[in-house]
Amino acid sequence: MKWFKILLSIGVCLALITPARADQPVMNEAPRWAGGKGFQIRHEYRASDTLLSGDDEIANPLGKERRVDTTWLEGVYTWDRSKRITIKIPYVDKMRVTEIGGKAVRQHDRGLGDIIIGTPLRKYINHRNWTNNFSFTPSLRIPSGKTSGDYPIGDGSTDVGVSLSYGAESPYYLAGVDFFYWINNEGTRDQHEGNLFGLDMTLGKAIYHNGKKSAGASIQLDYGLRYKEGGSKISGNNAGTRVMLGPGFVYFQGSMIAKIVYTIPIYENALDESVSFGHQLDVGMGWSF
Repeated sequence: MKWFKILLSIGVCLALITPARADQPVMNEAPRWAGGKGFQIRHEYRASDTLLSGDDEIANPLGKERRVDTTWLEGVYTWDRSKRITIKIPYVDKMRVTEIGGKAVRQHDRGLGDIIIGTPLRKYINHRNWTNNFSFTPSLRIPSGKTSGDYPIGDGSTDVGVSLSYGAESPYYLAGVDFFYWINNEGTRDQHEGNLFGLDMTLGKAIYHNGKKSAGASIQLDYGLRYKEGGSKISGNNAGTRVMLGPGFVYFQGSMIAKIVYTIPIYENALDESVSFGHQLDVGMGWSF
């Protein structure tokens, strides 16, 4: 907990000087008009064969590893600038090598994951050369992922989450911070993921702008902090503290926006012996109407 308190303090300080998270451009930024619609396709890939005990890397004679591929189909509808509803549908393909009876066993599964429905409530404040916004987002995670198998896609629980965020942007810079918390309830087969606290921050700078084509591009730095309480091991959750950092690139033209982000863990502390969360590549593209 000592490291967690230190990292949380650093995160709060950075949040005060880093005024908008753009991990999901269509969900967070567009459409901003009444009756607006949008959708995006996003793919997350992460993998690791690094074994941790606390914050120490330890020997891995059995070759334990984990890979998770998740493809998201996400949609948003805007009643007006301040009220929206979002739906996020994941398809998960994951594999791990774990220890059973002192031997290495490979487990694999794929299928529909747990669907997430959110209702972002947002307040925009416009200035002469820049705009900022505050958001409050309650969310519900529906247990649509299958719970059977040795490495289940879902745990069978209905979970609730809430997010508080602030964002600011100008023609040259964008920045933001998002605090969120998920209450992960106990599911079937004695599965329990443990509650999750998260902090995400983004700082970006525009590198290209073409007003005639309504096009532009920016580079950014993404920071993420996660603290997950302990839970059951059947689903292989990463209980403990994790800090991620990495670069991103965003391009938009007309109603289309695309983003790629690559992050690596710069600090991890596993509550139990566990495979590292690993490096993560996130690629997405969305359109608004």
